[in-house]
Amino acid sequence: MDSRTEQNLGAGYRQLSAIGATRLADILRELTGVRRRLASLERLLLPVSPPGASGYTTAQQDNISTYVLLAHAELEGFLEFCALEAVEIVEAAWRNQVRMRALCTLIFFHHSQASGEYEISEKTVVKALNFYRSTVGTSHGIKVKNLYALFLPLGFVHTDFDETWLATMNSFGSTRGDSAHNWMKTRLRINPDDVKNDINNIIVPELRSIALRIKKLR
Repeated sequence: MDSRTEQNLGAGYRQLSAIGATRLADILRELTGVRRRLASLERLLLPVSPPGASGYTTAQQDNISTYVLLAHAELEGFLEFCALEAVEIVEAAWRNQVRMRALCTLIFFHHSQASGEYEISEKTVVKALNFYRSTVGTSHGIKVKNLYALFLPLGFVHTDFDETWLATMNSFGSTRGDSAHNWMKTRLRINPDDVKNDINNIIVPELRSIALRIKKLR
């Protein structure tokens, strides 16, 4: 490798580091907004006193279900935002002549899903990046299958995710599905304290880990 190539690569890596730091700041800023939104929804919709002898009223149950639906939307939107920010980092690396492993996994993902060419060229890179972006908005969920669909093409591996977090995301996704698709008589009775605990103590704290993992993409 000649000195000019080394200088170009060095400049590329420095630029990539700056871009990654900026994207991480954007993600963490969004995460702060999600935390505030969830806290606001909690205050507005979840009951503050224990249920009566016959349980929560119909209106309270509806509010609890509404909280689950809206909280789910916030979480899903944030995770999709993270994925799109990550692909911006990958593209920036490519433009700065830094080939990330994540770019190879995105090309392979495109090849496996849409029979794209499996080579690193301007044409295949652009197609792979755009194909991935087009799939982000079709994930429609926060269960394990949705999370893997979002992040494995970026080079994440299964061990990057906390098992308790994954199980909680699966459970919360199922609760959201029940609230969205079942009528009142067959809908599960949701314990608001359990939901608050899952979101505040398990789900949201791990979102920061996802953000930091994106910063470390290679």
